[in-house]
Parts: sequence; C-alpha cells; structure tokens
Amino acid sequence: MNGVSFNITPYIHKYEAVKLQKGQEVPKDKQANLIQDDGGEQYLLTDAAKEQMIKDKKAFNDAYMMQSQMATTKANSEAEKKHAEDQAKAMTVYRNMAKGDIVPPGDERRLMEYDKDMYQFAKTAQMMAQNAERKKHKSEWDEEEEKEYQEKQKQLNDESNAWVENMNPTVQALYAAQRDAIVEIDAPAAAEVSSVAVSGGDMGTVLDING
Repeated sequence: MNGVSFNITPYIHKYEAVKLQKGQEVPKDKQANLIQDDGGEQYLLTDAAKEQMIKDKKAFNDAYMMQSQMATTKANSEAEKKHAEDQAKAMTVYRNMAKGDIVPPGDERRLMEYDKDMYQFAKTAQMMAQNAERKKHKSEWDEEEEKEYQEKQKQLNDESNAWVENMNPTVQALYAAQRDAIVEIDAPAAAEVSSVAVSGGDMGTVLDING
C-alpha cells in the first residue's frame, strides 16, 4: 500500500441479516437495510446490524483521517521548519553582503530567490563598501544537510500522499470485509410477513425485520 498500511479488523463485526429470495420485497422504511454480497445475493440487515455497520464505518473514517492528517501535519511541519532555517540563513547572507563581505555565489543565488529586492540592496551595498579587508564567508548551506533534508522531505511527502491515494482502496477493502462478515439468520418469528404481487404474477413477501 505504497508504504502505508491501516488495519481494518477493528472495524468489522458480525452483521446478522436475512437472505432474500428472488422477487422478495421489503418495506420502504427498511430498504436502507438492504445489502448485496459479492456474489449478487441480497440480504436484509437487522436494525442492530445496520447500526453497527454504520458505527464501524464512521469509526474507521475517523481513525483513518486522523492518521492521514498526522502524516500531512508532519510533512508540513518539517517544510515550515526548513523554511524558517533558510530564512535565517538568507538574512545572514544579506547582512554579510551589506557589510561588503564576499559570500559564495550559491548563497547569493539563494538570497535572490528568497527576496530580489533584498538581494539588489545587499549587492549594491557590497559594491560600495570601502572595507579594505573584505571577509570571505563560507556557505550558510551545507550541501550534505540539504541532501538529507530533500530525501527526508520527499519521504514525508510520499507518505502523506500515500494516505490520500490509499483512502478509496482501503474503504473498498473495508466494505468487502463487512460484506463477508454477514451472518445469515432466519427471519425472526416476530417479523410481519405479507404477500405482495411481483413481476410475472409470482408472489413475494414483504419482511418487516426489527433488529
């Protein structure tokens, strides 16, 4: 699952349901309890089973979204931290240039990318400086650290994206597992059964199942 995994087991229970025969119908107020398995068979969930299934789906969604949000927050936090560090380094480069000191070309480029106006001001001040002993500075950015950051940030971004990309497949896996967890039961003795006309002149039954 692209480096991320989510355990759906806690969100699956046994769901009792009555298997419907072909042409069998149910009252409108019970149609929300209908569910079809992977083989095309239709079942009428008890009210208790329907409520449990809804509860499980909500709990799954809340837990999955929390994990996804945590991954996104972690990636954003690392990026914000790096931005603050780069901002501080850019200001150091600006001050050094404004004093007339020499900084590496790469640092000048980073300052220009950060703020063109600041770069132009610092460059002008650098050229006008009368400091006879112009100090030459090392780069504020360590290439090895930059490489490590890029790799780390890519990993965090990939993980954050993976949670989003795998949301739908994981939901489908949950729904399939819930369908597999249907437990067939006989129609409760208290169920009201009445005959109704169905297509072809056959007779069907209307079940009023109370969970």
